[in-house]
Amino acid sequence: MSKERFDYSLIHVADIDDVTTLRGKGINDLPKESVPYLANVGLLVMFQRSLAASKDCPLTLAEKQEKVDGIWNWLTAGMPKRQRMAMTAEERAQKQYDLTIAAIRDGVKSGTKQEKQIAEQIIAKIPKPTVTKK
Repeated sequence: MSKERFDYSLIHVADIDDVTTLRGKGINDLPKESVPYLANVGLLVMFQRSLAASKDCPLTLAEKQEKVDGIWNWLTAGMPKRQRMAMTAEERAQKQYDLTIAAIRDGVKSGTKQEKQIAEQIIAKIPKPTVTKK
């Protein structure tokens, strides 16, 4: 089920010259005491939105950390223009598969030979995702 996109202009919220405004007033029209709060909320929203993923292919903790670090690095670099690098569901599935296999192997790294063999048997039974080439 897809979400319906809300038309914010119905409540007088608009993007004018890259500034979000309410009835034509933007951040420069707010008292200076309000700006730090707005910046903190904005950063939190950026992090939350970047961590959103579909329920059928959730992000791992490592992927979430990578995204948050990427946002922080982008902000501290002065927000340079960048190409959008959205992953498809297939690509996320492949990444999840790779991380799962690595975690299994890492978990038995110091295990016995028999434990390592069992881990490899488990790995062999995990279906590999199919990623179509672009």
